[in-house]
Amino acid sequence: MEQDDEVDEFLLSLGDVELSKMIFHSPIGEEDSLRLSLTGYGFLQKAFESFELKFEEGYVVTARDLLYLKNNCRCPYYVSIKGKFIGLFEKELATRVRLVAGNLSLLT
Repeated sequence: MEQDDEVDEFLLSLGDVELSKMIFHSPIGEEDSLRLSLTGYGFLQKAFESFELKFEEGYVVTARDLLYLKNNCRCPYYVSIKGKFIGLFEKELATRVRLVAGNLSLLT
């Protein structure tokens, strides 16, 4: 618990630009990306309701999937590095993803 408090204090001590770089993950450097880093995902999970949805075994997250999320998520989201799961903070989208068993290609 003490470690969590130290991390929270560290994050809260950062300036806007530094905090944004630590919380959000944009491989192509977009400033308006809502894709979260692992640190950002953990940080937001503490404060907001989140929905963690596992992808089916063997499912590979594609560029098309990432574009779908970028264009359709109104709230921050996290895609695990190994593509095992997606973390959403948007109940409606989480429900749609759950209905297609995590197969984002069916939503695009």
